[in-house]
Amino acid sequence: MKQPVELRFDPERYQSAIATGINKLKALAVSSERPVELPIHGFM
Repeated sequence: MKQPVELRFDPERYQSAIATGINKLKALAVSSERPVELPIHGFM
């Protein structure tokens, strides 16, 4: 069994990276010819 690994992130950079990814997903959904659902709870 492998040992657990602890990962540490700068909170502001982590939040920024998540927001960037969500915005990219939204842009893909808007530009898609078919409806795309983003099952990400709590994000609009």
